[in-house]
Amino acid sequence: MNINEIMDVVKEILQSLFVDFDFSVFASEVVTDLSIWGIVAVFSIVGIILSFIFKAIAYLLQTIPLYILSGRKGLENRWLAFIPIAGYYLLSRLGEGPFVLGKKTLFKSRDAAFWTFIALRYFSTIIIAVAEIILAAIPFLGQVLALLTGLLPLAIFVAHHVIRGRFIYDMLMYFQPKAQSNGSLSVVTEIASVLLSDLMLPLVLWMLVIKKQNN
Repeated sequence: MNINEIMDVVKEILQSLFVDFDFSVFASEVVTDLSIWGIVAVFSIVGIILSFIFKAIAYLLQTIPLYILSGRKGLENRWLAFIPIAGYYLLSRLGEGPFVLGKKTLFKSRDAAFWTFIALRYFSTIIIAVAEIILAAIPFLGQVLALLTGLLPLAIFVAHHVIRGRFIYDMLMYFQPKAQSNGSLSVVTEIASVLLSDLMLPLVLWMLVIKKQNN
């Protein structure tokens, strides 16, 4: 039995149940609905593909220069630049010395600064949940401070961008030794990292790659 015969049988059954049933209108509406959903499905698939392409391009725009600069400094395992999260480890190693913010040494080890950055960037939800639990266990004072947990997401956002901004500044000082190391440049870099978010790092990386080639 082919599709036309099946449709005829369905038509006969429906007409026997509903005398005034207009099968042609029903079929037209079904085809129209299928067409609309087909268009929606096509646009959704195209949107997903384009989103993936743009994210892949943005990812490569950051990882390629990071790979190049890691090689220039002689870092081992520079292929880590192409692995999510691990690339930030290389970024933290592109600078030298302890992790300093302002005039205060926050971390003597750059590894500690890296892991703090990772915790703030990728595990902020867990940090906030733990803070809320701890504060809830403290009588009165904890309940008062718990009201401020609404500000924690903003504080964590700013903190992890400031740390990344310092990584960028330390990298600039390593690859541009003639640049004057001063507090104002450090502050500008950290503020720019917050304002420009994920655009800041690839811009600086490519600037250093291109400038070296021109020299």
